[in-house]
Amino acid sequence: MRLIAAVICLTTTGLAAFASAQTPPRCADSFNLYFESETAVVPDSAKGLVVAIIERIKKCPASRILVIGHVDGFETRFRPKLGADRSAVVAANLLRQLPLGARVVVTDAGYSRPARVTALGIKEPLNRRVTIEMQ
Repeated sequence: MRLIAAVICLTTTGLAAFASAQTPPRCADSFNLYFESETAVVPDSAKGLVVAIIERIKKCPASRILVIGHVDGFETRFRPKLGADRSAVVAANLLRQLPLGARVVVTDAGYSRPARVTALGIKEPLNRRVTIEMQ
């Protein structure tokens, strides 16, 4: 009985080692780039982070990259499509530097997923962002 249990244990361990050698590394990660109020220009302070994000994505070429634009409660009243503009600018920056075939999906969340909930008409720097999710 002990011999059979040992063989099963060795076989199971061998299969797990084989499976982990065949599976690519998990590359799930998330980053936020923050913007000045009422603009879709990537600030100079975020350009270093953009470079780091690109390097991370290059290490995980099979990843799907989701780029989501967000606005704060002030911007949503006066420039509701600013989140889409922000995500398009960031996606363009990524695509210029990523290998051909990178899977980048661009979307706009507007004010539907604020990092900090505020009333409409209120400026909140944490909500003026683009989220980049590696899936």
